Amino acid sequence: GFLSIRTKHIECLERMLNFNNSVDAKTSWQEHWKILIYDGFCRDIISTLFKVADLRKHGVTLHLNINADRQQVQDVSAIYFVQPTRDNVARIGRDCAAGLYDSMHLNWSSTIAQDQLHALATSVAECEGQSRIQKVFDQHMNFLSLDHRLFSLMMADSYVKLNDPEVGDAEMEATISDIVNGLFSVLVTLGVVPIIRCPRGDAAAMVGERLCKKLRDHFLSTNNLFRDQAFSSSSFSRPALIIVDRSSDLSVNLQHAWTYEAMLHDVLGMSLNKVTVAETVGEDGRRQPARVYDLGASDAFWVDNGGKPFPVVTDEIEERLTAWKAEFAAIGAQGQADFVAEAAGGGGIDALTRAAQLVPELTERKRLLDQHTGICTALLSQIKARELDNFFSLESAIVSGSVYNAKSALMQVFSAEALGTPEDKLRLFAIYYLCNPQITDADANEYTQALEGLGADLSLVSYLKYLRKILSLSSRALALGQ
Repeated sequence: GFLSIRTKHIECLERMLNFNNSVDAKTSWQEHWKILIYDGFCRDIISTLFKVADLRKHGVTLHLNINADRQQVQDVSAIYFVQPTRDNVARIGRDCAAGLYDSMHLNWSSTIAQDQLHALATSVAECEGQSRIQKVFDQHMNFLSLDHRLFSLMMADSYVKLNDPEVGDAEMEATISDIVNGLFSVLVTLGVVPIIRCPRGDAAAMVGERLCKKLRDHFLSTNNLFRDQAFSSSSFSRPALIIVDRSSDLSVNLQHAWTYEAMLHDVLGMSLNKVTVAETVGEDGRRQPARVYDLGASDAFWVDNGGKPFPVVTDEIEERLTAWKAEFAAIGAQGQADFVAEAAGGGGIDALTRAAQLVPELTERKRLLDQHTGICTALLSQIKARELDNFFSLESAIVSGSVYNAKSALMQVFSAEALGTPEDKLRLFAIYYLCNPQITDADANEYTQALEGLGADLSLVSYLKYLRKILSLSSRALALGQ
C-alpha cells in the first residue's frame, strides 16, 4: 500500500506533544498546557509539518529556541525536542539547575550517546533536579518530511564529504554514520523493514551494509521498535529501499530543470517547502516587496501541478482563474435571484446563507491562484533573462544523444553574452562531458578555455576529470571480479 512519510511523521510528533501517549488516550492535551523547546534542526522538522495553529491545538502555548534567553514559568510542562549534542545536553542541565520549568520531558531527535546521557544525569543530580525530569525518549526523527513521498536528511555538503579525495577518513565515517542513522529513523517512523538494494563498491554500498547491520542488531535488542510491525500482514509485502550513489548519474543533478517544483529549487532557491520571491519594481515605478510563500500538502494547486512542466502550470493557472471568475459570478447572480424569488416566501435569508457558505472556499482558491501567479511571474522573469528554456532543450538533446554538431552548439552558447550566466554554461558543458566519454582532452581544453574566459569556476571540471578516472577504474575492477 501507499506509505506516506509525511502522515507518519505527523503522527509521531503528535504523540510526542501528547507526552508520548497516543493522541486518542484518555488523558486529553487540554488538561496540560505546554511549552515547546527546540533547537534549529528540530525547529525545521516541526515547521515543515505544523503551523502555529496546529501547535496550539495540541496545547502548546509557547515555543522557543533552546539557545534563547528564557524566563522561569511555573506549573507548565516543557517538552524539549532537540538533537542529542553536547551543547544541548549542557543547556538542559542549566535549565534544570535554574528551575525554569517544574516538569521537563526530553525528546532526542536521534539516539543519545551513553556518555552524553551520563553527563546529563550527573548535572541533574548535582542540582538535585531529578524530580523535574519526567521522561527521556529517543524519538528517531532526525529527518525532514517535505511531502508524502519526499524526505531529506538535511546534511550540508554530504556529496563533498563522501567524494572529495582531500576529506579525511574520520569525516567520511561520520557522514556515513549520519546517513545510516537518518535512514534508520525514516524506517522507524514508517514502521517498515525494507529489502535493501545497492550497487557494490561505493559509498552507497557502505551505507546499505551498515544500515542492514544496524537493523539486525536492533532486532536482537530488548527495545525492538519494529516489534509491533513484525507480525503484521504488511510484513509479507516489504518495500524496497534502493540506495544509489549520486555519482552514478551526476548529470541529472546538473541539468537545468523545466518542471515546476524542480525550477523553484533550482532558480528561486526553494527550501523547507518555502520559496522567496525577491522585491520587484514595476514599469510604473511601484515596488512589490519580497514575499515568502509556503508550499505543501495543504496547497491543492501545488499538489496537482508541482511535477508538471512550467508551461503546463501557467496554462493551468489561466484555466483555473477563468473557472473561478465564472463560478464567483454565477454564485453572485444565483444568490441574488434566489433571494428575490424566496423573499416573498420568507426564504431570502436561506439563499444568502448558502451563498455565504461558498465564499471562504472561493477566497482560498483565489489566494492560492494569486500566490502561484506571483511565483510563476518571478520564474518567467528568470527564464527570459537567462534563456533557461534554451539550456533545457540543448541539455535534453545531449542526454538523449540527439544533438546535432554538439561542439558548434556549445561554442555558440559560450559566445552569446546575453545567454545565461557563466554557471549556466558551466553546467551545460559538465552535462556534455559526463554524457560523452569519447570527448578528447584537446576538445575538453578548448571548452574550458572558453569557460575560463567567461569567469566560470573550473574546479568542477577538474573534479569531473577525476571522477571519470575513478569510475573507469571501478568498472574495470567490477568486470574482473565477475
